[in-house]
Amino acid sequence: MTPSPDTLQSNRELDAAIAEQVFGWVGALKCNPEMGLMPDYRTMDEIPHYSSDPAAMMQVVEKMRERGSVTVSWGDSFVHCVWYDRNLNALGSVYEPTAPLAVCRCALAAVAQEVK
Repeated sequence: MTPSPDTLQSNRELDAAIAEQVFGWVGALKCNPEMGLMPDYRTMDEIPHYSSDPAAMMQVVEKMRERGSVTVSWGDSFVHCVWYDRNLNALGSVYEPTAPLAVCRCALAAVAQEVK
């Protein structure tokens, strides 16, 4: 079962979920924490820090644009992100304290809606 974006506790878990569900990496969420290896023998160090690095976040935005569009807006203490499909149906809407975190959680919510 794919974890909900809301239940992923660490940024690295979130980054692994993005690598797997948005970019199609195999086994990123099944990494052996003691060895730091995924089933396809990549290491966790190879996964970009999508949920904390603005440059890596933009890779998520570009990849998700293949599926639809996104809006990101900033408030005083939050960032609001909404993903839309090609028919402009909202697939995910998330409020988080940073843009990378908002984009990543929202991308995973949108991917989950596509699967339904």
